[in-house]
Amino acid sequence: MSEFDLSVGASYEDRRRALCASHLRDLGLSGEVSSLGLQAQEPVKLITLLNIATVGCFLDYVAESAGRPTGELMDDPAFANLPYWQDSLWAPLDFTPAKAFEDDSDGPFFFGSSPRLLAALNHIKTISRIPLGPAPSQYEVMISDPRTFYKTFDRLADEQSCIQWVWRGLHDAATLALQKRVPMLGNGL
Repeated sequence: MSEFDLSVGASYEDRRRALCASHLRDLGLSGEVSSLGLQAQEPVKLITLLNIATVGCFLDYVAESAGRPTGELMDDPAFANLPYWQDSLWAPLDFTPAKAFEDDSDGPFFFGSSPRLLAALNHIKTISRIPLGPAPSQYEVMISDPRTFYKTFDRLADEQSCIQWVWRGLHDAATLALQKRVPMLGNGL
């Protein structure tokens, strides 16, 4: 099963970074581009969302909670910054619209806003029938001691734990990216 990780502080290679910077300039945020920190640096934190299936489970749950098909959520500005793509970068800037790029060499990738992602997650928390925010079993081990986590983790107890894990991972990563004013890279392998 394919992994899905968030690297707070990481960025794309030059070609993709240039496309993201161009999108910001097109939105009139050229002054923000230089201070944005799209340059790759040592990741501040790595947070695993476990795998692509857990992210899909979360997205399906969000669609169900919103009373809409999953495919329609991507077009709704309230949900546009969620991790629909296996390859994503969120900037620590509040902008809209987010943009998906077609890249002939490496496939599509997404460029979005960490503040908008955090706003979407907070909205999801208000419409959720399950409690979002509490850390599921083993989440804190993953945060504090990743090596032990990867040696001991087997699987999540149930679908609710999966949804809580992904929500909490996205929320923690976006919050940290905003605090540090660094980009956040999402990558599903």
